[in-house]
Amino acid sequence: RAAIPILNPITEEMSLLRTTLMPGLLELLVRNLRRQITSVHVYEIGSVFLPESLPLRSQPEERPALGIALIGQAPSSGWGVAQRSVDFYDLKGFVEAALQELGVTTGLRRASHPALHPGRAAELVLDGRVVGVFGEVHPEVLERFEIDRRAYVAELDLGPLLGHSRVPVAQPLPRFPAIRRDLALLAPEGVPAQTIADIIQSEGGPLLRRLQLFDVYQGKQVPAGYRSLAYSLEWQTPDRTLTDEEIHAVQQRILTRLAQECGVKVRV
Repeated sequence: RAAIPILNPITEEMSLLRTTLMPGLLELLVRNLRRQITSVHVYEIGSVFLPESLPLRSQPEERPALGIALIGQAPSSGWGVAQRSVDFYDLKGFVEAALQELGVTTGLRRASHPALHPGRAAELVLDGRVVGVFGEVHPEVLERFEIDRRAYVAELDLGPLLGHSRVPVAQPLPRFPAIRRDLALLAPEGVPAQTIADIIQSEGGPLLRRLQLFDVYQGKQVPAGYRSLAYSLEWQTPDRTLTDEEIHAVQQRILTRLAQECGVKVRV
């Protein structure tokens, strides 16, 4: 990264204006681990500085960013819940919660980032622009920071996200009941779950109120080269109760498109 040198740094370690929040977040994890604090869930909102060119000929872009870092045990939801380590999906949940609070919907796709583990990283896309990246920290990066366990980081570009932020508007309570259906699918291993979710959401349209992936399975009961993905779908419309025939017709369109574009089929 093209970082701007500081003429009078406080220390040699702080001689550059930061272009990313990730190193600072990892240093924070290290400081906690050295003090036997092994579970850390932390965020930072701060600026990064991106020059147009070096040496400087104009003021650098000062970009607000949100950083998140996780290590150790996952947050416990109550008594009797087994302890487990944080994982990629915990971080994904925090990122999605932040986007939900902002009222922003982004696309999601696989990412290739030098600080993140290949195959365990994703990026957020808004209007064709990458506005965030998150995932598991690359083992070589962990080794350089002397971190001996898995860690997860995210960095979001707040400028465009805040520009698309919407003021929440209260919605009237639904007068008609929702109808819930589960959809069990067999998907080729190379097809991302998000791609499948995007197609379901696109074909479901305004009738599909909620979509959630609740199970992923690979084992003896699943053909080689495939994995089982189970989605929960909630159908509802404000002006009437949907019929089974209406929902069946939409789901058939979903299944047809999934089969044609992704090679996905229904798990029997």
